[in-house]
Amino acid sequence: MEGQKPPVIGYPLQFSHGQSPNPLSDNPTAQPPHSTTTTTTAAANVVQLPPIVGHQDQPRPRRRRSQICSGTNCGTLAAILALLAFAAIGAFLGNKYSIKSPVFRLNSASLSSFNLFVDSQITANWNVTFYVRNPNRWASIAYDVTQASVFYEDQLLSAGTISPFQQGRREQTLVTTASLDAKSVHVDDWVKTFILDNLTSAGGVLDFNVKVEALVRLHPGTLSEARGRVTVSCNVKIQFSPDTTSGTMVDGPRECRTHLDDHEHVF
Repeated sequence: MEGQKPPVIGYPLQFSHGQSPNPLSDNPTAQPPHSTTTTTTAAANVVQLPPIVGHQDQPRPRRRRSQICSGTNCGTLAAILALLAFAAIGAFLGNKYSIKSPVFRLNSASLSSFNLFVDSQITANWNVTFYVRNPNRWASIAYDVTQASVFYEDQLLSAGTISPFQQGRREQTLVTTASLDAKSVHVDDWVKTFILDNLTSAGGVLDFNVKVEALVRLHPGTLSEARGRVTVSCNVKIQFSPDTTSGTMVDGPRECRTHLDDHEHVF
């Protein structure tokens, strides 16, 4: 229809109590307020609405990235990790290069010319053979001074020296001692009585103890050296002949108790 204006789409004005619905009626000189209405063009027939201002148009706050360490905390963490690494390396090397005690086994033991006199004097010749093994993978052992001895209870019956020898890494050696001569060794009266009683009541079998003490040098490396003392104790049973002048070991080879004392490193 010609002459008709298109419809106006807008929002109704809100008035408070007692306010005139016509803002121009009370103030003739006031300018009309800026219209907030939105018109629709007839050609495009598109309704334009005011933009909706919401939280989607507001900039999002940036999140601060969490940091593992910063400043002194990072330095402290690095120092702790370094100490743990050094401790692990030290434990590995200590276990790898630790020096183990050598292994001794009594292979054979025999005696001859055994005599027990009325005045508690004992004479005998002992022959002892040891099997010695160096279990260390990273150290050689040199036996500089080695002494072997035979005891009955706590009484020394015979003693002698073993020639110096050296063992490489994980090397095995058969060591034969020189004759351990007991030339008129005096023993206590109770020892004499015990020996005579056991020779008659125990079927001619006596228990002895063979001991070895050695001063050794250990070489865990080309530039270092350690010194220590090796002590060995072996219990052995000797079966005497009917005339009680000789005897041999029974029960075959026997393992010995071996101990390596605290060694001192010399560089």
